[in-house]
Amino acid sequence: MTINENEYLPTGTTDDKKYRALIIEDDFITQKLHTALLQRLGFEVSLASTAKQALELANQDYDLILLDVGLPDQTGDQLIKPLRAYPQHHNTTLFIVTSHFNESLKQECLAAGANAVLQKPLTLKKIQENIKMFSCIT
Repeated sequence: MTINENEYLPTGTTDDKKYRALIIEDDFITQKLHTALLQRLGFEVSLASTAKQALELANQDYDLILLDVGLPDQTGDQLIKPLRAYPQHHNTTLFIVTSHFNESLKQECLAAGANAVLQKPLTLKKIQENIKMFSCIT
């Protein structure tokens, strides 16, 4: 699958619906990078720096959740199931993002309910391809 970097997926709005993303990431620079990528794709972004903050925001509807593995108060792979426990997030597209990618971590995260495990740094092309592959967002 080839995606043109100028072909933005999603457009951000369909029938007046604005796509929403929750970024759960403790590193300020990575928060800014991921926010810029998703905003370029038309997403409205909410940020959480800890698992506790993420769970406080999880009562809202999101179309996409980007979840860092290395959070200060709980690991991202341990946070997947509590996020999935919210009825509105049973089917939300959820990507784990990590600098420390390995097959064991990938399998644990997928088994816990992640749609994909993405290695940092994220690029526009990588996030577009995965949104297209794993999401109902078009």
